[in-house]
Amino acid sequence: MKADAIRIPTFFGTLTKEDREICDEAIKFTHLEKIADTDFLKISDGQKQRVLLARAICQDTKIIVLDEPTSYLDMFYKLDILKTIHFLARKKKKSIIMSLHELELVKMISDTIICVGDGCVKRIGKPGEIFAGNFIQNLYGINDDEFDPITCTVKLHL
Repeated sequence: MKADAIRIPTFFGTLTKEDREICDEAIKFTHLEKIADTDFLKISDGQKQRVLLARAICQDTKIIVLDEPTSYLDMFYKLDILKTIHFLARKKKKSIIMSLHELELVKMISDTIICVGDGCVKRIGKPGEIFAGNFIQNLYGINDDEFDPITCTVKLHL
């Protein structure tokens, strides 16, 4: 360990000065400054999503796996998370694997989409391939006129 390490005991070891700087950068990057000292159990679900993304950023891995990273987020933070994910993929050269059920976001952010149904992979392709024709309607078992694959909007027929 470096002599200039800040010794902050944790359950898994000691954080160095560099570790703290990485954490501080991730906190700023995910806009968590106001709640940085708040107990995780006392923050909102949307804030928890941002904390989990910050944690993934701190780990500095080549691949980041995210499960529904935009769930529980209001529009500002949903877009912010997507911009962050895009930045990590393009500028930091990270591979991002994530599950999303918000099809308009899937279409907007994905390079490659893996569609899963009935416990198996149904199709792998680029957004233009996945959202062509009525594949999505068939995947979800809905009528063709209940989903517009161009705008990714559902249509409720009562």
